[in-house]
Amino acid sequence: MTLTPKNYTLKDYITIPFKISRQHVIGVVLLKILMSLVPVLLLLSTSNFIDTVVANAQTAIIIQSFSLLLGVILLNWVLNAMYDRLKIKLNLAMYENINLSIVEHIASLKYFYIENNDNWELVERVNNKPADRFLLSFFNILDLTQYAIETISLLLVIAYANVPVAIIIGALIVPFCLISLKSGEEEYEAYEDASVYFRRAKYFSSILSTREYLEERKIFNFSGYINNKWSQNFSEAVAIEKQANKKMFMRVTLGYKTVIANL
Repeated sequence: MTLTPKNYTLKDYITIPFKISRQHVIGVVLLKILMSLVPVLLLLSTSNFIDTVVANAQTAIIIQSFSLLLGVILLNWVLNAMYDRLKIKLNLAMYENINLSIVEHIASLKYFYIENNDNWELVERVNNKPADRFLLSFFNILDLTQYAIETISLLLVIAYANVPVAIIIGALIVPFCLISLKSGEEEYEAYEDASVYFRRAKYFSSILSTREYLEERKIFNFSGYINNKWSQNFSEAVAIEKQANKKMFMRVTLGYKTVIANL
């Protein structure tokens, strides 16, 4: 598959893996849906087993209830094993197609874009494990879907016993969802800013450590200067990521305190 130059949206992170490996994507999605139903099945089977034991039911009924619980646990293990296997196959297919497409695009760039510092920093950011970033976005979407199904199914079980409690719990979940979305946006912005300094630090590191620049290092004795440049850029990149993580931690802590206060 060849990637076309455009602004990729959330839809593309779903459709591109589907176009590259349709059967694996369908299998992963179906398994993820089934896996999202396991927590509520485990909850119901566990409560049924406990109720059966507490009620001093007949041995046959207790064994039947316990077998049902073991069946759910076994189902969870089988689903996870099948999911991991399909996930590996999808990863391999994505690496083969996405990385090749990115390399072909970079190879076709005109010399002007390679010499331009801003353009090359963009190329370096895009070329930094592109398949991994597509896969991360795709599996994050699947994980969000799984969490949504798990939450809704558990809330339905709670609502069956007590509707007001289910409504309160559902209302408390909303702030954390909004915090997660905002934190994700800030994390990517920090990645964009820090990647510039990480790229420069990587370049200075290659000058200091590779054989290609061995003779120049001996003749001109520039190791101290380059080492300072590496340290400055690396420290700046780490500081940007540290500041972003600090903001996310403060936001999550504030949201947690707000929920506790409302309780």
